[in-house]
Amino acid sequence: MFLALVVLNTLFTSCAAPFPTRLIYETPNPTWFENLATRHDGSILATTVTAPTLYLVRPDSRKQSPKVIEGFNSNTGLLGITEITPDAFVVAGSNFSLTTQAPAPNSSYLYLVTFPSRNSENPTVSVAAHIPNVALPDGIVTLNNRTILVADPPNGAIWSVNIKTGAYSIVSSDPLLKGTGVDGLKLHDDKLYFTDTSERLLGRFAIDLKTGIPVDNASVVARYPDDPPVVAYDDFALSRDGKFAYPVIAGGNSVTQVNVLTGKQVTIAGELNDITTAQPTSAAFGRNGDEGILYVTTAGGLGIPVNGNETVGGQIVAIRVGAH
Repeated sequence: MFLALVVLNTLFTSCAAPFPTRLIYETPNPTWFENLATRHDGSILATTVTAPTLYLVRPDSRKQSPKVIEGFNSNTGLLGITEITPDAFVVAGSNFSLTTQAPAPNSSYLYLVTFPSRNSENPTVSVAAHIPNVALPDGIVTLNNRTILVADPPNGAIWSVNIKTGAYSIVSSDPLLKGTGVDGLKLHDDKLYFTDTSERLLGRFAIDLKTGIPVDNASVVARYPDDPPVVAYDDFALSRDGKFAYPVIAGGNSVTQVNVLTGKQVTIAGELNDITTAQPTSAAFGRNGDEGILYVTTAGGLGIPVNGNETVGGQIVAIRVGAH
């Protein structure tokens, strides 16, 4: 979500039977996990807003000792992450204040995190681009091996950034991106899907796959119900077949499944008053045999406490939804 910090206290709609859920890792201290990506070897990379650190977590480990990757020296926290070539990831950074709920001007950077081999835990970290006109580089997605698209909630825009040259420009400021809101970005075929937290919607439009520029107007795939209100539709995952989206509901401490053809949505994990997924922030499918597992990061209720006063450490949770 656009780091929404408003406490809202009600949940929504119909619930499916909860899918099997397992806690992979929980930090021992207040930590806001914001986004995640999975590597070819099945390990998880999770960004943190509360520090400029990237966690590397192996979900099959019985006793977790995550690798903490540093080197993001231009920022105080990290946001979006996307794999641009095998085992090379672009990570967005910003100086975002949890106190003022605003990013510092001109503080947006993109970093390239490159692992030298499949099982390496020691990547190189370098600045790929300084993008000062992007107010907050939240969700990011790979367009090709040179270009990523960046969601910028305060500007209600999506930017294209060439990480080889540092050149960047707005490719869309569609009215559906307005509010405080455009957050997650995912691409399936030529359809760019996005969430808008303030507008409580999942939308999409077709884009030119060379430039990222939309070729039609954005349309609404699904909306989270307005009554009762809740901070809804943070970041999300798309199934590989493109038939289902899995937005996380930050204010509802839950995860939903949305049929992108019909807009029908059900809750598949978590609930309003439960810390199982305490203020979830993002989701991604596993790899290397874990394609049927949806991994979810949480802020541990740091911005939206469970039951109004309950927080835990930042979490990485596995939900078995099945491969599709």
